[in-house]
Amino acid sequence: MADRIDVSIEHKNPQPDPERKHPNTCPRCSSHFRDEELAAILYVCSHCGHHFPVKARQRIEQLTDAGSFVEEAAELRSEDPLNFVDLRPYKERLAEAELSSDSGEAMIIGQAAIEDLRDASCALITVITHPTTGGVIASYASLGDVTLAEPGAL
Repeated sequence: MADRIDVSIEHKNPQPDPERKHPNTCPRCSSHFRDEELAAILYVCSHCGHHFPVKARQRIEQLTDAGSFVEEAAELRSEDPLNFVDLRPYKERLAEAELSSDSGEAMIIGQAAIEDLRDASCALITVITHPTTGGVIASYASLGDVTLAEPGAL
């Protein structure tokens, strides 16, 4: 008997799902928010407390003093040393992801306001947001004086 390989087809322009709700509709309580309302309540449903996903740059704006964040390694980009191809070349997927996001990479690296807190003898509060994996909490996230996590954070 020959080996069998199942392959799913990825469509570049999938048809919209008629059951799909607006992205500003709470999946828990179905409350709906305008963009500016959701931003004002920091993407937390004011009715049930559900935490909506927040893009990285929005999260930085939420958690840092205005103008204090200095991005580093903005020119960093993933490589494809194996010239990997499955249904599409990996390089094509990387280019598409960069065009559809607000970043050239999967993470944003930078500095903001921590030394000033230490110099002022203030507590450093680390906020674990979704998704935060073990490597982050095992390194710099554990340096805070107090560590909090948003509900349901990975």
